[in-house]
Amino acid sequence: MSATHILLGTDFPFGQEIGLRYTLDGVRDYPHFTDGDPARVLTGDAESLLDYPLW
Repeated sequence: MSATHILLGTDFPFGQEIGLRYTLDGVRDYPHFTDGDPARVLTGDAESLLDYPLW
């Protein structure tokens, strides 16, 4: 599956920094992603889906 079909979403509030850091590091360090894939998963795909810039 292409990273263009994946986005990060949760209904769990990241109350502690360690939870957020662990999640973001997991996306960034996933060995099967290409160079631009982590950015797509973290923001780019949601921006495309919602047609709204998040940053």
